[in-house]
Amino acid sequence: MVEKIQAIAGNRKSLFAGSVKTRFNDELFRKKRAILTSMDDKEMKTVLNASFKTIMKTVAPVGKATATKKSAKKGLAAAAPKHGPKRMVYDAKRTEEVSDLPGKLIRKEGQKPVKDKDVNNIYDNSGYTWNFYFNQFKRDSVDGKGLTLIHSVHFGVDYGNAFWEGTQMVYGDGDQVFKSFTKDIDITGHELTHGVVQYQANLEYVAQSGAINESMADIFGVMVRQLALKEDTTKDENWLIGRTCMKGTGYALRSMANPGSAFRNHPILGDDPQPGHMDNYMDLPNTERGDHGGVHINSGIPNHAFYLVAKEIGGQPWLKAGKIWYEALCDQTMLQSTSQFVDLVNATSSKAESLFGINSPEAKAVKNAWRAVGL
Repeated sequence: MVEKIQAIAGNRKSLFAGSVKTRFNDELFRKKRAILTSMDDKEMKTVLNASFKTIMKTVAPVGKATATKKSAKKGLAAAAPKHGPKRMVYDAKRTEEVSDLPGKLIRKEGQKPVKDKDVNNIYDNSGYTWNFYFNQFKRDSVDGKGLTLIHSVHFGVDYGNAFWEGTQMVYGDGDQVFKSFTKDIDITGHELTHGVVQYQANLEYVAQSGAINESMADIFGVMVRQLALKEDTTKDENWLIGRTCMKGTGYALRSMANPGSAFRNHPILGDDPQPGHMDNYMDLPNTERGDHGGVHINSGIPNHAFYLVAKEIGGQPWLKAGKIWYEALCDQTMLQSTSQFVDLVNATSSKAESLFGINSPEAKAVKNAWRAVGL
């Protein structure tokens, strides 16, 4: 979310969101997750480092899984999943190794709040995110199939970042610039949306495809917060991302209403470099210093386009603007791993027309917004 990356932007050092891993063995991890929820910490670490064949030999030896058709049907009925989030929050104990994750289990689904506020914050924020996706789009978890939402807090020492690791969420406690990343609902929503993107368009994390990836995370992350807190979306301050995670006053990570205004004259970061129009697009190198081609800088352009669509349509943004963007994200014939801004323009324009009509106010709002940002 906010990995420190030094980039050339008016000879000032700026801070942008961190990288996201988007490729992993989907089938293996899904099967592992189904088993993890019933294991203690020691067993869990063994599973995370084992092959699925080894797991099944340990958990369900051959010859012990036979059942009659009648009992099998009964078992399937009894095991039918209930709709609701499956959350597990761990303490990473300040480890700096991703291989040590998830850590010590502190709170899982259905358990009461614990003493650790960060654990409770993430448990709640994760619930807000699951509820948003399920209630608005009938999506069960980030993979749409009920994936357990695993989070690890207290990662690293002076670690100013939060990120989607490819299978779970990870949160640092902050550094000289940042405070805890667990308070902002939109940060949790942002990072879990990277998981949604991973299972849908799987946008490559570089240049324009990476900027679309980041923009999707911001768009749905901010809507998760807006809905959870019942915010007035006509106010521009409610289109800020990460309003409380930075030390000091008057700072946020990004502004969708006014890209480039989230922080100014920051003693360490300088000014927010995000553009809101293609005239100011930054063509940066695909390096860590170059923000992987400006994925967190140029995301300000599609971010602002969504904001303009939501403002022109009016009402709750997730009902129409959000639906258009969600349908675009989930259509793999229109958005794919290497998609560029023009592909997002075409996808959202097409979805607006198919959902609401070719000459509908919604379709016109989408076209007006993209035109306003130079696309």
